[in-house]
Order: sequence, then structure tokens, then C-alpha cells
Amino acid sequence: MELENYEQKIWQKCKNYKTIFIYIAKDDEVDTKTIIKLLLSRAKRVVVPISNIQTNEIEISEIKDLVSVHKGAYNIDEPKEKLSIKKEDIDIFFVPGRVFDKKGNRRGRGKGYFDRFLSEIKGKQKIIGLCYTHQLKDKLKTNDWDVPVDEVILADG
Repeated sequence: MELENYEQKIWQKCKNYKTIFIYIAKDDEVDTKTIIKLLLSRAKRVVVPISNIQTNEIEISEIKDLVSVHKGAYNIDEPKEKLSIKKEDIDIFFVPGRVFDKKGNRRGRGKGYFDRFLSEIKGKQKIIGLCYTHQLKDKLKTNDWDVPVDEVILADG
């Protein structure tokens, strides 16, 4: 499986971990399908987010493949069957953002799903944001509830 440069960087971050949280990308986000397939082929546990629109929170589920997904809330691919896993069992987190800054601050889609989700794990497990160069700014205005990522990987840089 030939990997792009950013996928190689992601793999290097993951190779010593067992359980990886990574999103299934929407059209304007860094594509993650190849790396998800690689992780699964190398016996990693892959965990993805599910948007619960009743509670405005992210739920999580392990996935075994990308065939068993469907369009869920906000037209985001998610598993058809939810396989329970605890956040504490996840070793590393890869998250999307519409824009990041060089200090790791991020902006999502404005509903706060990821900020609430990440606030519970910040400082306990590594959080890495994935974005394109045009989505990386020098500085973003932040709010008290914003949760920065520990590192940003550029898909095209």
C-alpha cells in the first residue's frame, strides 16, 4: 500500500499504539480512508466518532472495516453498528478542523462537539490535528472552552 507523505507521518505516530481514534473525512477534510485501511490491516483497533445530534456530543465506536459504514448525522460516514469502547482505552487521537493555528488551536464546524469531547482527554492522551496548508493560520482567536491539539500534521506540507 503506497502512502502519501502525511499518511506516513500518521503511521509513524501510530505504529507503537494499539488503539487509534481517527475521523472518517468529509469532502473538505484531510482524507483518512487509506490510513484507516492501513491501521486495520496492521491489527490496530480503529475508533471513529459518531455525532449524536440529540445531545450534541461525540460518541465513539470501533470499526472493523470501511464497508460497514453509512451516512449518519451531518452526512458524515459512521459505522452502521456501534461497537462500544472506552475513551480511556484509546492511545492517540487524530481530529479534523476547518482551521488550525501554529499553537494548535482549532476551529471546527461551530457546534462544539470536538471541544467537549477533547476536554475530557486533554493532557492524558496525545491529540493531533490534520489539515491542509491553507487551513493553517498564524493565530486564531480562542474562547475559554476551545481545546487545542498537541500537534498539527499538514496533508500537503
